[in-house]
Amino acid sequence: MELVETILYVDDMERTRDFYLNLGAEVRLESPRFCQLSFGELRIALLPREYGDAPALSFCCPDLPAAIDRVVEQGGELLVEPDPALASKPGAIQAATVLDPSGNTLILWHRCADGGEGA
Repeated sequence: MELVETILYVDDMERTRDFYLNLGAEVRLESPRFCQLSFGELRIALLPREYGDAPALSFCCPDLPAAIDRVVEQGGELLVEPDPALASKPGAIQAATVLDPSGNTLILWHRCADGGEGA
C-alpha cells in the first residue's frame, strides 16, 4: 500500500482550490468535481462534500483484496466494498472504504489494467 494523498471534502471547489494555491500549492490534476494539488511531494485531493465529510487518507494498492484483508486483520472495519463490475473495465478505479480503529477513513484503491484485473 502506498499513501497517495489526503482527501478533503469541500463545499466550494474553486474557492478551496484558490485558497491552497495562494498558500503555495500547485495543481496536478483538475476536473469540475476533482482537484489534486501538491505541496512538493505531498498531495491533497479536493472532492465535493457529497462524497464525505471528514478527511480521508487515499492508498493505492496493487492487490486490493489483500490490502482490505490486511486492514481488517489489523482491526479496521470495511464500510464499502469495491464494485466487482468495475474489475472488467480497463482503466476503471476500484475502491473500498475502511475505517481504522479510531474511526478515521481510509480509501483503498487500484486502477484496473487492460485485462481488467488490478494493476
